[in-house]
Amino acid sequence: MLWASLLRAIAMIADSNWKLQIEENTDTCKSYRIYRNRLTFFHLLFNPLVSVVWLVIAVYVGYHLVAESSEETYIFHQELVFTSVFVGLCIIMLMRGLQSMHTCEESVLVSQGFGVQVTSTKSSGSTSSSFYPIQNIHSIVINEGISMHQIMFYLALVLKNEASVELESLQPLFMNSRPRLPLLQVLYTDMNKTFSLSATSKSES
Repeated sequence: MLWASLLRAIAMIADSNWKLQIEENTDTCKSYRIYRNRLTFFHLLFNPLVSVVWLVIAVYVGYHLVAESSEETYIFHQELVFTSVFVGLCIIMLMRGLQSMHTCEESVLVSQGFGVQVTSTKSSGSTSSSFYPIQNIHSIVINEGISMHQIMFYLALVLKNEASVELESLQPLFMNSRPRLPLLQVLYTDMNKTFSLSATSKSES
């Protein structure tokens, strides 16, 4: 749990410049895409934590080069090789962990009369998608929550409960990018217009 939180924090430091793109794919589909640059080797190489690791290795090697006597040079070089290989493997695992957790794109595709598809893409190339039929969506809201003693706002779909009409559930959107309130208001206004068109086209059909 601690490692997951640490990797998530490092990934946010590496690249936190999110961009918004709204486009109409067809007359009946509209896409809301929030994205940022993929986490590449260049980002990881100059990541603050990775730089600290390289600094520790340099200090370790420099200290032993000065402290060790010439009689123990061969043994020292063996230890240094094993240590370097171990640290190198740890760095590679760290980079892979960062890439697997680093979300570079979140998108919401609203298809009039059909539903909403939510897609999340990682820097590693893996994607995860969820589809919510239009008949199961009641509305879209900006909800308020508390995270780490901070008030945060997020966009959410209000889903109808199939078992009971009175019970509803929330499906948060863009939880990795976490747009600020002004951007959420833009998304909320535009999505509501799209949902209104969807409801109109559905009633006409």
